[in-house]
Amino acid sequence: PYSADAAEGALKFNFLHWGIHPYAIYTAAGLCCAFIILNGKRRFSISSSLYPLIGDRSEGIIGKLVNGLCMFAILGGMGTSLGFGVSQFCTGVNYVFGTNISDNLISIFFIGVVLILAISTACTGLQKGITPASHFNMYVYFALMVWAFIFGGTLFILNNTTSAIGQYFAFLIPESFYLEPVKETGW
Repeated sequence: PYSADAAEGALKFNFLHWGIHPYAIYTAAGLCCAFIILNGKRRFSISSSLYPLIGDRSEGIIGKLVNGLCMFAILGGMGTSLGFGVSQFCTGVNYVFGTNISDNLISIFFIGVVLILAISTACTGLQKGITPASHFNMYVYFALMVWAFIFGGTLFILNNTTSAIGQYFAFLIPESFYLEPVKETGW
């Protein structure tokens, strides 16, 4: 921990887990749904992508079960992302301001703020709520990215990113298939 190897490895594994692999899965699932919904003139639901496999049963109990499981997975993923994001936010505030806000009440407060913002933007509709919120998020993201690039060690960021991308492509195949069959690393 806290070594140069750990920092490089962290970026390499970050690219592995948030790079080609997950987006290939998302794209494949999205293409299946889009093809069946648009070309097959099916309902706009996840279970519609099962129509070529199980036919009209995709509209029945099996389809409802698939849609329910997908909703559960989406809610679980959103909840996990929200909890992880609040944890990172609290850690960042602690680091920047030298505080210790790991108290659960403060985390619950930040979760509540995020939920209120998300619900209010969703309830106001696509054009009045979600689109302006998305644009605001992108402006903040780009401003933070430019600020970090200028004031955060530009040469270090460029060198580290280039090295991590090189390591990612060098170890893409071996890391993709490594399942810890003999030695358990805990990764």
